[in-house]
Amino acid sequence: MSAIFKIVLVILTLDKTNGQDISNVKQLYTDVFANHQKEVFPKVDQNTPLKISMTMYLMTITKFDEVDETIVILGGLGCSWNDAGISWDPTSYENKIYYTFLPSENIWTPPITLINAVDVLGPVQGDTKTNVYIFYDGNVTWPLGGVMSAKCTTDISKFPYDSQTFMTMLTLGRINGQTLSNVKQLYADVFANHQKEVLPKVDEKTPLEISVGFSLFTISKFDEVDETIVILGGIICSWNDAGITWDPTSYGNKVYIILTNDKIWTPPITLANAVDVLGPVQGLTETTAIIFYDGNVSLPLGGVMSAKCTTDISKFPYDSQTCKFEFLVWGYSAREIVLNLASDPFSENFFIPNSNWKFTSYNIQTFSWNGYSTLEFSMTIKRESFKNHNKIAAEPINDEKPSIDCSPPVSVTWKDVSHGFDVLSMIVSYVVICVGIAVFFIIVR
Repeated sequence: MSAIFKIVLVILTLDKTNGQDISNVKQLYTDVFANHQKEVFPKVDQNTPLKISMTMYLMTITKFDEVDETIVILGGLGCSWNDAGISWDPTSYENKIYYTFLPSENIWTPPITLINAVDVLGPVQGDTKTNVYIFYDGNVTWPLGGVMSAKCTTDISKFPYDSQTFMTMLTLGRINGQTLSNVKQLYADVFANHQKEVLPKVDEKTPLEISVGFSLFTISKFDEVDETIVILGGIICSWNDAGITWDPTSYGNKVYIILTNDKIWTPPITLANAVDVLGPVQGLTETTAIIFYDGNVSLPLGGVMSAKCTTDISKFPYDSQTCKFEFLVWGYSAREIVLNLASDPFSENFFIPNSNWKFTSYNIQTFSWNGYSTLEFSMTIKRESFKNHNKIAAEPINDEKPSIDCSPPVSVTWKDVSHGFDVLSMIVSYVVICVGIAVFFIIVR
């Protein structure tokens, strides 16, 4: 037996060096990038959005799970845009440097996020470091990608000749509306030395009030045996940071700025009834915050949330389950921080249905619990796996020969098939036991 192994090495950033001398490249970096403010959104004017050209590359389908309704792929994205804050004269450098390439953390890059993910809600690039091509006129080309796990509603009614369709939903979040003019000076004056470690409340006697709202993206999994539920959700937080303020007229009437969340204080909102990890729901994922001139801050948080859920299957297979998600600001008592519901506290605008469980109702409230201000989101789901089973149609009595509808169910999930095998195995086991007992008594007599 022999085997042939093929090894393919792809070198992305060592081609087309174009005769650039290292001393010239170092000078270019010093002149253009040493003091470049990558935190500033690179847009020229407020009325024109930044256009990003994107190309999707499918490298391989790693896994498809009919039971969990998930698909895992290895994919890439080619992104191109123009950074208004980067430009240089190629003739000012020997051999005319028209482009250079740098690690992506040296410039602003779009936080492209897989919104229907099942494992983590964050930029698809994760912590992986890649290089960007940067041209003299500010045009940027950036390859990013990684392993992507997405929710995929499954229909196996035509098994084993079925086909499945899935969507990869990518978003850039709220990054529009910022201009380049005066923003660099605003960042230097207000945020360069901002003490983000300090709780931003006005006085010690008044707790900081945070407005919260919940967004449900998908029901990833419900496990009756382990009594756990996994969802993809988000929390929108708003509060006033007393340590941030500026006069818009001093910065070209700039009334707000968009920065990454690591530049300011953010609340460590934690899922108290989690089953995997006790920590901020955002984890280490970076997101962006909108900061207004009067200190008001709007911050989207979120991720995959696994919670304990007491199960009642007394009405199986027509059961409904109610699960609760309890959030609090870990480390800050109700004397320091109070959570209040937003005017529109719940959203399902990005919700992707689960074919096994139907989302039927919800309740959201805030209250004090064990000295902590707590946000509780409860949801009720109804089993859908058997919605097309055990239906009896009442037909009027007549002399005509009744018609028999042998068409398959409209939608069949893999859990239906698994349940059928379980029932069949149980029946066979009972038959074998009964036969064994009968044979035993015959032999004994």
